[in-house]
Amino acid sequence: MTEADRTWLTRQDLPLAGRPLSDLVHDIRTHVLPYPMGNGHPRFFGWVNSAPSTAGVLVAPIAAALNPSCAGGDHASVLLEHTVLRWLADPADSRTGRAEGC
Repeated sequence: MTEADRTWLTRQDLPLAGRPLSDLVHDIRTHVLPYPMGNGHPRFFGWVNSAPSTAGVLVAPIAAALNPSCAGGDHASVLLEHTVLRWLADPADSRTGRAEGC
């Protein structure tokens, strides 16, 4: 990361007014996207990050747009989340305290 970009990312004053979305997109392209990992040394192999899944890339904006309040209510996304948690817990048979295959 260049020192200029580091300074830009860490030393901005709190904006007093909004600004055009095109300016924000430009700033993200210029100052954020070029530095996704934090370690660009060619001999660094401390971790290997897999590419994002196509489904995750497509679904994340939908989840962000729904922005449900999980504190209460009868939101479809909360009910779906409960179903997915049940799916994840079923193989471990968490209701009985036994795990399959053990």
